[in-house]
Amino acid sequence: MALSLRPGAADLWRLDPDWTLHRMVEGVTVSNGLAWTADASTLYYIDTPTRSVAAFDYDRARGTISGRRVAIAVPEAMGSPDGMAIDAADDLWVAQWDGGCVGCWDPRTGRLRERFDFPARRVTSCAFGGAGLDELYVTSARTGLDEETLARQPLSGGIFRLRPGATGVASVPFAG
Repeated sequence: MALSLRPGAADLWRLDPDWTLHRMVEGVTVSNGLAWTADASTLYYIDTPTRSVAAFDYDRARGTISGRRVAIAVPEAMGSPDGMAIDAADDLWVAQWDGGCVGCWDPRTGRLRERFDFPARRVTSCAFGGAGLDELYVTSARTGLDEETLARQPLSGGIFRLRPGATGVASVPFAG
């Protein structure tokens, strides 16, 4: 992400175990959320200003992506997609900046399965945790909010926990 937030001024990079870098996607603005399906055949990626979640075919052996397409188009009323997590059913949990929620989406159909609202407008990311990976931890931000909004949403900037009825997947450690 370019610190200027100039549209298209950034790129998505891959870091290999030997510490070499490879440009994967050019001309992005605010990179967020990355998630792979359980079989590692699909990579999901968010460039927040696009208001969508992109899907790529992923070649695990070569670390390459191809076939970019829109998996989820987020309605304007839900805010902008920010960070995300994937669950054991390959559904995506997407934090909605300025939407005050996390949406559980079926990326195969692009449909919203469920929405969880929070007492903070700027929801930034989410991750599954807990002993059974059945808790969803959700972060939020206070940045850029005026005093009136902060008075109405004093929990902005907080971390929330819920049990959404889904199970997450363990992170894959970096091989380098």
